Amino acid sequence: MAKKFQFSYPYASYMDVSLMRESKTKKELLAEYKAMRDEANRRLRGLEKYKWMQDSDAYQLNKDKFRGGVSRLTKEQLAKQMRDAAIFLTSSSSTVKGQRRRRDRLLETFRYEWGLNFLNKRNVVDFARFLGAAREHYGAGYYNMDNIEALWKVALKRDKEGVETFDIDKIMNNFSDFEKKAKEDSSYAEFYRQAKDRFSSEDYDRR
Repeated sequence: MAKKFQFSYPYASYMDVSLMRESKTKKELLAEYKAMRDEANRRLRGLEKYKWMQDSDAYQLNKDKFRGGVSRLTKEQLAKQMRDAAIFLTSSSSTVKGQRRRRDRLLETFRYEWGLNFLNKRNVVDFARFLGAAREHYGAGYYNMDNIEALWKVALKRDKEGVETFDIDKIMNNFSDFEKKAKEDSSYAEFYRQAKDRFSSEDYDRR
């Protein structure tokens, strides 16, 4: 779990904008939101120190959300900002420690469940985005990796007994090719970053 922020009110109340707006004074809303904003921006500055964390959904979706003055915000606007800040602050991906923990769980899955021992802490997030990008663009001619049909059919081969296993060499070669293209083509790299994958999904974040 991400480091806990000390909320002044029950978490559910932040999700109800109307309730928060009607039950609290503007002074109360301002005080709480300023504390939430300061903590959110502190965490975002932490994520900003690492390139791979900058590419995360947690950073990209929130990097500009809690900036600027607050005194002119209406009660409605403050309540909405508090809701967004509460969601971010309770996300495991909002801290450096949380991002690293998620990366390590992902690496464990790929190495021990898939047998992809060429992956490490340096390249595992790139690999997850590689899978997401390849999956999304399969059939579109942008990047075709030998009939990708789904995440669990990246590169399969059958052994002598007919059991399907991952073709590790094929996966390594395609991943290397993909990384090279992403470095050479800025538009390709941007899609690579935005590709939805296991690492950036909300479902994974809730684990």
